[in-house]
Amino acid sequence: MVRVGKSNERRAGGRRNISLLVQYRFEAFESFAADYCANLSPGGIFIETQHPKGLGDPIYLQFSDKSRSELLEGLGTVVRVRPPGRRGAAGMGIRFISFDAQSLAQIERICRPEAPAAARRS
Repeated sequence: MVRVGKSNERRAGGRRNISLLVQYRFEAFESFAADYCANLSPGGIFIETQHPKGLGDPIYLQFSDKSRSELLEGLGTVVRVRPPGRRGAAGMGIRFISFDAQSLAQIERICRPEAPAAARRS
């Protein structure tokens, strides 16, 4: 696993609006939940959910780029929470903490401005 560096910036790299199904869990024995992400960047992801977890909670993520069959997986932490009833979609912002090098490289490809539209579509 590769540690994703911390940054003083709110978001590292370019963000892409993209709809991907994300499976995630918070506890080792908790079953996976599944929701859609609203956007993705090389440093994190925003998952739309009516049941966001608390700030600082660790999270295990799995998702795939629809143009490829690769499973992207790794660890993150909740850094932003938007509760239901607030302006915008409810959900949580996740900062990537530890992903394998292959997954990080694929996320960076998806987020590049020149990435094919098929890689960013739902």
